Parts: sequence; structure tokens; C-alpha cells
Amino acid sequence: MKIRCEHIFPIVLAALTLTSVDISVGFATEATFKMYCAKCHGCVGRLARNLKGDTSNERAAALSKFLEDHNVDDPVARTTIVKYLVEQTVS
Repeated sequence: MKIRCEHIFPIVLAALTLTSVDISVGFATEATFKMYCAKCHGCVGRLARNLKGDTSNERAAALSKFLEDHNVDDPVARTTIVKYLVEQTVS
């Protein structure tokens, strides 16, 4: 069986695109944290360890509610920060 290049190229391109999107999303979440939180809360790990809740969903809900009244008025930024911090608690 012979594999032709024109069949491989779209698959490789799609894989590279998905990888770059994942990296840029990770960068965007970290950048949002730095913009809104890092001035006062420099240690991501310490914040993540102190999140209330036993599950990721409980931690996300508690943090989201807290951030409504804690210097993050933008709902998109709030969601991004919650996602970023809760991801830090997953081993």
C-alpha cells in the first residue's frame, strides 16, 4: 500500500493547527491571570491550593462567585481566570 502525500498533508496540517490553538489558549489564560491577579496574588500554586471545594466543578463555582465581587468585572476574564486556576489543581 502506497501512501500519497496529498492525503497526509491535510492531516498533518490539522494536527499542527490544533496544537497551536491549545498552546495559544493556555497562554491567553495565563496572560489574563497576570493582568487581573498577579499584581497582588503572584503565586498561582498557592491560590489554586486554597480554592474551596472537593471537585473541579465545586472549586470553579466557588471561585467564580468570589470573583464577581473581587476586582474582575469582565465575565469573560472571570471565566478564563477560573478555568486557569482550577486547572492548576488537577494532578
